[in-house]
Amino acid sequence: MTAVKLEDVSILMVVPSRVLGAVLSRELGGMGVMQMACCKNIREALECMRDSKPDLVVSSMYFEDGDGIDLITAMRNEAELENTLFMLISGEERFEMLDPIRQAGVVAMLPRPFTREALDRAVSNSLGMIAGDRLQMSQQDIARLRVLLVDDSRLARKHMMHVLQKMGIEETLVFQAENGAEAIDKLERGKFDLVLTDYNMPDVDGEALLRFIRQHETLHNMPVIMVTSEQNESKLGLIKSHGVTAMLDKPFDAPHLKTVLEQHL
Repeated sequence: MTAVKLEDVSILMVVPSRVLGAVLSRELGGMGVMQMACCKNIREALECMRDSKPDLVVSSMYFEDGDGIDLITAMRNEAELENTLFMLISGEERFEMLDPIRQAGVVAMLPRPFTREALDRAVSNSLGMIAGDRLQMSQQDIARLRVLLVDDSRLARKHMMHVLQKMGIEETLVFQAENGAEAIDKLERGKFDLVLTDYNMPDVDGEALLRFIRQHETLHNMPVIMVTSEQNESKLGLIKSHGVTAMLDKPFDAPHLKTVLEQHL
């Protein structure tokens, strides 16, 4: 994979607070980032991105014209911006506010106040996603996997599709289902090598889908990777007891998924 240097990365900060903007500029500059711009609201941010697409957006949660959910949703709905990396910095802790952003695909979520080390780690982890080249799989067969992608969120599916493509898996080999019921229908009709599924879905959720696969006469050995922002330990324990192959927290990135696939396939 082509190496990316921090001095070559362009970062757009979307922060209404001048103080936070100054702190971010100082910390990012100290890390070696040279290309930075700052906007104070969603309207300005989208105009700036359309004029000059950044490699990474570092955003606050709340603005005068909306919130982080509105911003990342707008980005994911524009073809030119949909794969732009997004990092959230916020003191928000409510699940119902943070989960839609996780679903839409973020590279990191940092609390306020954040440490220099946490910011450095988050930006450094983003470099692999910024690189234009695909990840080189140590097992070449992984790049030819037929994957069933299951999530009720269109934005989440779009993000996971992007991650799979970064790994070299062709778009034509990735099939999508909006929920567990649709996934079961596709599994009974087609042939797949891997199921990558969300946990929280209406009607037939990830746990029910996993139980169906494990109890099926011919599908029971299929690898199932569960991607979830669920934090309830009893629910997570139940998923493990049903024989999930691996579990990934939202957000996750291509290098992380690559490692999981190499370990379990």
